[in-house]
Amino acid sequence: MRFHPRSLIVVALVGWVLGDSLPCRAGILADYSFDTGVASSDDNANSFAHNFGLHFGATRSSHGGNIYVATIATGDTEALALADNAPYCTFTVDANEGMMLNLSSLDFDFGYYRATGYGTIENWVYVQSSVDGLGTSGTVIDSFLTSDSIAPYTPLDPFTISLVDAKFQGLSSITFRFSFSDDRSELAQFVSDRLDNVVLNGMAVPEPSSLLLACLGLTGLAFRRRRRKRT
Repeated sequence: MRFHPRSLIVVALVGWVLGDSLPCRAGILADYSFDTGVASSDDNANSFAHNFGLHFGATRSSHGGNIYVATIATGDTEALALADNAPYCTFTVDANEGMMLNLSSLDFDFGYYRATGYGTIENWVYVQSSVDGLGTSGTVIDSFLTSDSIAPYTPLDPFTISLVDAKFQGLSSITFRFSFSDDRSELAQFVSDRLDNVVLNGMAVPEPSSLLLACLGLTGLAFRRRRRKRT
């Protein structure tokens, strides 16, 4: 028995939808370097990354090309970091109509800056998502500590959060929030927590319903063409 090439394509697409087993290749859904502003530099045509949001004292440094929060504006506990009026940053990615987001990881650099000494400094970043809730009523996905006692301009440390869990797949939209705490809240604005190079990895793929309709359309087209050839 011989199969028409279009029939093989339709079978493959239907198998994707019904089997729900096609692997997702990694891509970039949002990419914030903060070198020239707060817009994402990604070029994903199937999703939209909103501008990076800065709230209650979080600011973009035009000199360093990163986001900073003065330690004098932050508390020294997770609860204070997640408070409604504490400094924080957010970004949102939306899937285009008929698409959905399958996430793989969130990468970013985090650390501190200081203009002079002050001894060892410890600072924390807390990451939340709209999947588990934001702010005081939400759950922290992960938190990271940096601690150092060397001179100013210490390079920021790279961190990665895995997002391969099922709850981060098949989303129409997602928002992430970064909150901060440190043990130097009594110091002036010359000491700050820093965030840079925020990248959300994953893919925007067709929704199963949209893809199934496309498959059925191809099947009908192939059937009609076969009927015309027989008459």
